[in-house]
Amino acid sequence: MGAPGSPEKRSRHSDDRGAELGGRESALEAREATLQARETALEAREAALAERTKAAEGILAAADKRDDISDARDVAAEKRDSDHDRAEFMESEAEYGQHWPERRHAGLDREHAKTDREASHEDRVELTEEHHEPPGNRPGQ
Repeated sequence: MGAPGSPEKRSRHSDDRGAELGGRESALEAREATLQARETALEAREAALAERTKAAEGILAAADKRDDISDARDVAAEKRDSDHDRAEFMESEAEYGQHWPERRHAGLDREHAKTDREASHEDRVELTEEHHEPPGNRPGQ
């Protein structure tokens, strides 16, 4: 072996430093690759979340619309039924039951409104239940 300041010792020291630097650069590149993979995965999860959120908003909007239609249907059915009751009450020679077909239709409208409300409620519950399931427990995963 050469003396401490010999060219051979400097060359070996230079080679050791070069190898150490190369190892550090490799480690840095590996960390950067891992970071890039995490960022790509995060972007994919954010895109999937945005898509699910948009779908949920659409379902909720449709449920709200069904509820509004159901409310209007209930109000109209109740008004028709009340109008027929009042007309029969005020009419002195009216026979009870003259307006049964109209009352039946009003009752059916209320029944349809109830069914729509139940469907809206079930849509909202389904969204909530899906949201709270851990990601690994969903079917197909």
